Amino acid sequence: MPNIPAFLASLGITVASKIAGKTLKGITPTEWDRQINPGMIYHIPSSEIPFVKLLVVKEYERGVFLRDGKLYAVLPPGRWFLGRMPIVGRMELIWVDMGITKIQFGLRSLTKDGVEIGANGTVYLRVSDPEKFIVNLVTGKDIFTPEDLQEFLRDQVNSIMRSELANYDIRSVYLEREMFISVARIEMQEMINELGIEFRTIEIAGLLLPPEVKEALQKPMIATKEAEATVVTGTATAQVLEKIRNVGIDPIKYKAAEALMKYSERPGTTGGSLGGDFLMPLVFFGMLMKDNTIPGDIKRQLRTMFPQYSASQESETKKEETQPPQISEYTKERIKAIIDGLDEQLAKGKISEKIYHELRKKWESRIKQK
Repeated sequence: MPNIPAFLASLGITVASKIAGKTLKGITPTEWDRQINPGMIYHIPSSEIPFVKLLVVKEYERGVFLRDGKLYAVLPPGRWFLGRMPIVGRMELIWVDMGITKIQFGLRSLTKDGVEIGANGTVYLRVSDPEKFIVNLVTGKDIFTPEDLQEFLRDQVNSIMRSELANYDIRSVYLEREMFISVARIEMQEMINELGIEFRTIEIAGLLLPPEVKEALQKPMIATKEAEATVVTGTATAQVLEKIRNVGIDPIKYKAAEALMKYSERPGTTGGSLGGDFLMPLVFFGMLMKDNTIPGDIKRQLRTMFPQYSASQESETKKEETQPPQISEYTKERIKAIIDGLDEQLAKGKISEKIYHELRKKWESRIKQK
């Protein structure tokens, strides 16, 4: 296109700032009021063009003049005076929105490995060439909205998405979404280039997978997170145990701490079972917290690592501080459950025989006191 300022001047279109103020006095500017005329364009028909003298094109707009349906001039942002513009043929003025436009898509398709999935999301576009946009999409229309663009592009967008999905197996679509989006973007840009539209980005809001497929895909990720958590917990456990060992804690107490750590590494140890999974670690934790030979910093680390036991211990401590000593509230049934838990932990190698016999002897003596 020719140099815009000189070309426009040859048509009698002048930058308003170069026109004397008295000439512009009393002229109401013509501009696009989006509240009244929403959409991607604002069209002024031929019959109204002679009355347009002062034209405002905002920064995110372009003004396109057509004569007899063909491009006549494209106005960049600014204030323009049209007082000497020759009116030859059927003239039209169309403002074009150069901002981002969103269109929705939704489809069902088969992946490379034959899994039927659904995909939905949003494609973000903007007009990059108002001349191509007007000539290829808008000519002859007084109104053109994002919904019209969506209707025009729906089949093409869905076709590209289906073609790309067919190149990926279900695992790749699920785990390599960004790669899929990048390839789809290239394909879409090639499709809409001649329409004067620029592809910005695409958001996939959801991939609708069969439940059994989704579950199978998530398992490796869940397993990885659990493994990472185990490494972190194991490191903390080793540090605390090493510290306990270094300060020369009684071996029996050290074994109680070690057993507590092992309990914490088992799935479901925060549950409320009456077996060893809940009561035994709570017993070990209580023994360590009440023992004055255990250094305070070790106790703090244990509380941080086992908050589920800390709450119970704090509650028990407050109870002991506010109430006079009294006979233990452990029932025979509860003590038997604890002993059963000891049997289970010994069988699974969670505690040593020495710890087992000491604790069993303790709890059996408690039963005899009932």
